[in-house]
Amino acid sequence: MAVRDWEAAVADLDEVLAADEKNYEAMARRGYAHLQLRNFEQAIADLKASLQGNVDAASADLDSRRNLVNAYYDLGQAMLDLGEYDQASANYNEALALADEQEDQAEILAARGFVYSETGQYDKALA
Repeated sequence: MAVRDWEAAVADLDEVLAADEKNYEAMARRGYAHLQLRNFEQAIADLKASLQGNVDAASADLDSRRNLVNAYYDLGQAMLDLGEYDQASANYNEALALADEQEDQAEILAARGFVYSETGQYDKALA
């Protein structure tokens, strides 16, 4: 997507959240859009806020659980981009603990492996 598309997404999601500030899915999506725009601080704020609502909902249904996995993964990505490797790894671990599908698990493991590689933990990166 082009930058302006992500900016438009943020604007649209701002409107959704103005109408319903507890729409945690919209909050997570806005966080992802900020991540794509490299607005890391805003992405982190939105993703953390989305986790507050999604944690309780995750036990209720699979869609909420998947949103939670995505929010933790995206938060890990934002932390990685900021060079906050410990926090990135912790968020990937949370996402991995909740991920049910092998495709998601593989993507999360690859991202966590990259963190380990970047921090010189090659034995963990290869495991």
